[in-house]
Amino acid sequence: MIACTGLTKVYRTRDGGEAGIRDVSMEARGGEWVLVRGPSGCGKSTLLLALGGMLRPDGGEVRLGGLDVYGMGPAERARLRAGSVGFVFQLFHLVPYLTVRENVMCGALDGGVAARGRAEALIEELGLGGRREALPGTLSAGEKQRTALARALVGGPMVLLADEPTGNLDPGHSRVVYERMARFRKDGGAVVMVTHGADANGFATRIVEARGTGAPFGFGVAANGTRHGGGL
Repeated sequence: MIACTGLTKVYRTRDGGEAGIRDVSMEARGGEWVLVRGPSGCGKSTLLLALGGMLRPDGGEVRLGGLDVYGMGPAERARLRAGSVGFVFQLFHLVPYLTVRENVMCGALDGGVAARGRAEALIEELGLGGRREALPGTLSAGEKQRTALARALVGGPMVLLADEPTGNLDPGHSRVVYERMARFRKDGGAVVMVTHGADANGFATRIVEARGTGAPFGFGVAANGTRHGGGL
């Protein structure tokens, strides 16, 4: 479903060093949850943004559903991203003046009857039925992240990209988020999640370890013994 080959995006740091990703090659197929785990500053978020078509790499290729993401023009790439990728971030990124229902609908390609029906179903499923007209400023951290997850899922994406999605949540709320992501995977979607912790290990089908900060970055050995080439 989503794959990258030789993906490179390097930044200069204030001290003259390098940060980012270098020569990363990896793949997530339908029904897989690939967990990329490593310390802060090792390039995990850079990788996720590049995979999602939000950050043009310096080199390499990203393919989503067989299509060359960065071989497209900006408008075509935005359409592909909107229809195929759902994003879940640690800091939620909800629109503060929109209600829960309206924030969820931001993830839909259109505001038609079908999209509204999917939004309502997700709101109920994620325990937000009594909060659908609430503004983000009145929500708990768990409610905000469930709203963000519903927004990511409402458009029916092929791929879910998650950046530390439970970093601000307690274990109980974290499990609710992970269980809904696991259902997405079991229904045939692909999940790529980046984290520095181990709390999602039991949900992943494959784990990739980043070797740490500094360049060049490199993958370690996955928990199932599979070695991944490239650098992170």
